[in-house]
Amino acid sequence: MRIAVALGGGGAKGFAHVGILEALKNEGIKIDIITGTSMGALVGAAYAAGKLERFRLEAEKIRLQDIPRLLSPSWSWSGMFSGQNVIELLSSFIGVEKIEDLPITYAAIATNLTTGNAEALVKGSLTQAIRASISVPALFTPVMIEGRAYIDGGASEPLPISAARALGADVVVGIDLFGNALPCPPGNNPPGSSRPSPVQSALSYLESLPEKFRPRLGNKDTTSRSSSGHVFEILEKTLVINQKHLTRLRLKEDPADILISPAVANVSILDFHRFRDVVRAGEDSGKITIQALRERGF
Repeated sequence: MRIAVALGGGGAKGFAHVGILEALKNEGIKIDIITGTSMGALVGAAYAAGKLERFRLEAEKIRLQDIPRLLSPSWSWSGMFSGQNVIELLSSFIGVEKIEDLPITYAAIATNLTTGNAEALVKGSLTQAIRASISVPALFTPVMIEGRAYIDGGASEPLPISAARALGADVVVGIDLFGNALPCPPGNNPPGSSRPSPVQSALSYLESLPEKFRPRLGNKDTTSRSSSGHVFEILEKTLVINQKHLTRLRLKEDPADILISPAVANVSILDFHRFRDVVRAGEDSGKITIQALRERGF
């Protein structure tokens, strides 16, 4: 019996995947196949390459002020950020160039911008596949692979269960980052303390650059605030709403054998500085995952 874990997208919510995967590893449960969408593709690649511990060490260092630099401001009309620094950091320690060289079966899910279909990237450059899978529209620039433009896998397949089955899985554990309405434990800020959001931090960083080096955000009205929030905060909320509804629809069509939903409802997709809190939520879900697998004889 081959076990697959399908890791859903959700930006910083995806740090919960780290806690779940570590829990399975510590329990001696072998994963044969791993598929990932967006952040799930990134964490899944680290696991598949045997570098999850190193990934954790690097992610634990992230501070709020580091987020804009990691996102890498872009000088393109097609997206605010290129994500190049994240990919370079990953490449520096992952040690595997091609997907087919990974020790376990892996697929990163990306959306073909022309057809609108989800595609499971199972060969070729590992970092390029990850970069395509995390290309959230408007935030990140699309990625060209063999002449085709790709955007975030979550636009078409937020939870890659069908891809795991296509790769030969007998039992699929799906990790849905949008299915739980409970918040993860709060951070270390004292009650009532005020900190800028990651979106505000990124925008402040962009505005601090010399004008000729700023990404092309359009005229001033584009970055103005309304009573609903900044335009990019609205974009984030829209993405979350779409992901929730699309995930529910896809689960009806192709349900997971075991569905796990970490308590990360209050985590923004750009809350990368909340790594420890989100991993703890994943560890809690890992215990539930282990119990469900043990009940199936694993």
